[in-house]
Amino acid sequence: MDDGEKIQFDLNESLKYYLDEPTSVPCDNADLELVECEGDGEALTKEQINRILDPIIDAIAENPEAISKGYAFDSIQCMLK
Repeated sequence: MDDGEKIQFDLNESLKYYLDEPTSVPCDNADLELVECEGDGEALTKEQINRILDPIIDAIAENPEAISKGYAFDSIQCMLK
């Protein structure tokens, strides 16, 4: 899960993407299942969501800086879209 790299997050850039088209916010490091279901969030099952979120939650609980890792941040951001 840990890709080892911190994200480079620019709030202004993300806001521009979001205001133009919310689904255009890039999530390059997100879990592949999330990317595949990006247009149809209803296609994700509770089990899939738990499988993706549980390790992220555990990592953040252990070290809050884990949210700044690409996989964690992009997976959460993709779910929020």
